[in-house]
Amino acid sequence: MKLAKALVGHLWDLRIDRSCKIKLKKIKNNLRTSPSICSSATRSEFMELWSPLEHKPDSAYIDVYSKVCGIDSSLFVPENTYYKTIEPTLNNRAFSLAYADKNFYNRFVEGNESTLPDIYLRGINGTVYTSDYMPVLKPEDVSTNLPKEKRMILKPAVDSGGGAGVVGLQHTQDSKISINGEAHDYAKFVDILKNDYENSFVIQERIEQHPWFSSFNKSSVNTIRMMIYRSSSDEKVKVIKSVLRFGQPGSLVDNQASGGLSCGVSKDGIVNDFAVDKYGTIFPQNITEKEVPGYNEMVDLVSNAAKKFPYHRLLGFDMCIDSEGHLKLLEVNTKNLEINFMQMNLGPLFGEYTEEVIQYCSSKKKTIVLDFQT
Repeated sequence: MKLAKALVGHLWDLRIDRSCKIKLKKIKNNLRTSPSICSSATRSEFMELWSPLEHKPDSAYIDVYSKVCGIDSSLFVPENTYYKTIEPTLNNRAFSLAYADKNFYNRFVEGNESTLPDIYLRGINGTVYTSDYMPVLKPEDVSTNLPKEKRMILKPAVDSGGGAGVVGLQHTQDSKISINGEAHDYAKFVDILKNDYENSFVIQERIEQHPWFSSFNKSSVNTIRMMIYRSSSDEKVKVIKSVLRFGQPGSLVDNQASGGLSCGVSKDGIVNDFAVDKYGTIFPQNITEKEVPGYNEMVDLVSNAAKKFPYHRLLGFDMCIDSEGHLKLLEVNTKNLEINFMQMNLGPLFGEYTEEVIQYCSSKKKTIVLDFQT
């Protein structure tokens, strides 16, 4: 058994190294004409700092991150080290999917359920339920729970990273279900839920966003990704980084994987004057109102909700403000938290907690879970 675990772990690390190397190469090529600002002292400090977690830390990471954000630091987290060791040590991946299921977010915001979008239908473990968890036993009853002529969103209950499977939905007056503008009869729609989403989904209201958020792109619901770290030293929840994410014109989602941009947000809720894409290209932003609406309310919400994730020291919360000024929690990310855009926008991920994280991860076991279906 030990040999098998060691083999799986080795293959896991090789896969991550290869994936991150390909991504890093694309970023380096994109930034090849930008001058490096990393000093030789920083590179030496970087190699020494990360050696407890990585046999040979790749200093190319600090080179690309510093080129974008203009910060010369050895504290930048190498992406491959993050995915191989840091995240699976700080978070117990055996619980990641269960805690990420959008059907049960109400458990984490008890007393603040109004922060969640209205849900019309749920798909849980192959069974369709109403918003209040009553089974929908007849396929023809699925449509009766969907209001007509209201814009809705259909998304996977888990694993919707990068905007995968997120589509616009509308129940039309002629009794059709429109998915991204393509009309289907009820039977076909039920088949889509069963076959494409494996009856693991949520159908929820589409948020009409606050004018400040929509000013960046009107077609997508633009969000604040707030990353928290629950300290291993005092168990207090720390907001370590926040970015504004917004999509491209015509896009429904704001994810960088789908072509979106990200813009750093300071600890005081003030946005940077530039945004970046996933390759580190800088896009200057002419923002008149630089303060994120509801930022302090967001900090309060995630600080309380994160305490209810005992198996996760790292979480990414996606939130926005709706057209009436109300805070909405759209997603809680429990694994595969993208860190490149955090560090490109704002500098080293963990900042003052970097050495604490390294010490914790070098003394604890990581979790590897092969969470897939056949």
